Amino acid sequence: MKQISGERVWSEIQKILAGDNPAAIMQKIATTGVAGHIGLPVNRISTLQKIQTQAKSPLIRLAAMLDNTYDLEEIKARWKISNNEFNITKFIIDNRDTPLDEKTMKGMIAKSKTDRTWLKMLALYQRNQKLAQLARSWTLPTFPITGQDLITAGVKQGPEMGKLINVMKQKWVDSNYTLDKAALLRIIKIQ
Repeated sequence: MKQISGERVWSEIQKILAGDNPAAIMQKIATTGVAGHIGLPVNRISTLQKIQTQAKSPLIRLAAMLDNTYDLEEIKARWKISNNEFNITKFIIDNRDTPLDEKTMKGMIAKSKTDRTWLKMLALYQRNQKLAQLARSWTLPTFPITGQDLITAGVKQGPEMGKLINVMKQKWVDSNYTLDKAALLRIIKIQ
């Protein structure tokens, strides 16, 4: 076993994780003692069992098996997984306990530069097909207010305009991106 390269181990584990019933195979790997020889944590096979029917990606399934990112770092060093595979799996592990709903998903899309594929994979890890579809297809609407709109409304350029735009953007986000220009401009009167 020690003569098998880390890359070969990862190649074979990927094939198992992409299969129809990886939890059963991983359980066999654990009970035969092979897991210890290849550096495969097996504490969370039950989690893999729960997600395997909806999440077919080997990276999602790997994330399900790992307790934390330390386990992932050990696997990266031993199996030579790519930086991209590491980053995706780390993202899933880091965010798997974050409750996802439509508003949270849209906020993650709007506020971050996170790859939508990663967000889709996170939703699939959480067994939420609807949010996986949202991550794939939702388009962030264009913010309906421009600096020129504020100048026309009598707001002077400068730091106060920037603060006002930030307040308006937060109200727009809080409205699930539904407030239009007129509704947002009414905020000026409140301020």
